[in-house]
Amino acid sequence: MEEILEKLSENSVSDGSNSPNSSQFSHYYKSGPTVNDQQKRRETILKDLKKKRELSFDKNRGHIVKEKQEGDEESMEWKNTHSTKKKKWYSKDYQNKLMFSEWLIEVPEDFQENWLCLPCPKGHRALVAATKENTEVYTKYGCLQARFQSCLPSGSRGNFDGDTILDCIWNFACKQYYVLDVLQWAGRDLTECEAQFRFFWLKSKFDELPKLRTANEHNKYPIEPLQYYDCSRLNDLARELYEFPVTSSQTSSPGVDGLLFYHKEYIYEAGFTPLVGWLKPYMLPEILSITWIHPEYLKEKPHDYTTLADHIDDSKKQKRNWWSVKRFNSNEKS
Repeated sequence: MEEILEKLSENSVSDGSNSPNSSQFSHYYKSGPTVNDQQKRRETILKDLKKKRELSFDKNRGHIVKEKQEGDEESMEWKNTHSTKKKKWYSKDYQNKLMFSEWLIEVPEDFQENWLCLPCPKGHRALVAATKENTEVYTKYGCLQARFQSCLPSGSRGNFDGDTILDCIWNFACKQYYVLDVLQWAGRDLTECEAQFRFFWLKSKFDELPKLRTANEHNKYPIEPLQYYDCSRLNDLARELYEFPVTSSQTSSPGVDGLLFYHKEYIYEAGFTPLVGWLKPYMLPEILSITWIHPEYLKEKPHDYTTLADHIDDSKKQKRNWWSVKRFNSNEKS
């Protein structure tokens, strides 16, 4: 292992010269921009964010920001998508709130200084909302999936600490929620806070509430924040990746689906963004020159995989074909 880490320290991150021109996430992660386009958009978004913060600071100086009142009503409605199916409960308040990544097609210029890495477990994306003494789980479309009691603020009877909203992964085999990010905690909006602060906040709050990490009478499912790594210390990440699997402190781990890369200064904003990147573990040698990963990850590489650039192009073609078939079938029915 020491030899491995030595090798990594010499060449843990590529300089971009060799950068290339099924997960449950595959259908809503990733667009496939060009390298230059992705870098330019990052710079533009960060500049706009800085200006927005400066204007907001000047505008709100000396004023108290009005928060959502406890009695405010949620916009909920029934939808019946098919006569033979059960009705589904949707909430407009939780529709389209999740933030999604793009493929990390090249190493950002400030990668070691300003980026964080989050190994992401296999499972289903979920928005977990603790509100009105209940904990509710929604899809990205705002469809209610589950309701239970938890130790999150406002997540159980007698708990009136303010609403909490988390961006999570639900793993059915482990019966556990893994926390990617936080939008709100005990009534405090954190979406305008930088990623580095949000991750620190999550860790500190979960350290204060150890019962969240286990299933108990007040907490139906374990809820655990994922460990993040500073991209200036990829040796630590490489060590974890070599000791397959990774993501959980528990003995039963769901294994890694991929790795999310967050810019430290970016806020939480719904939709796709180039300031959150995504790679499969088998892509690390190609993009980040991390070659010492567990062989199990390499087994997940598709037999026809060549480069990330080709993979993006193939995905685009498949998507276009899918839409063509769908339109054809729709025309046939009409």
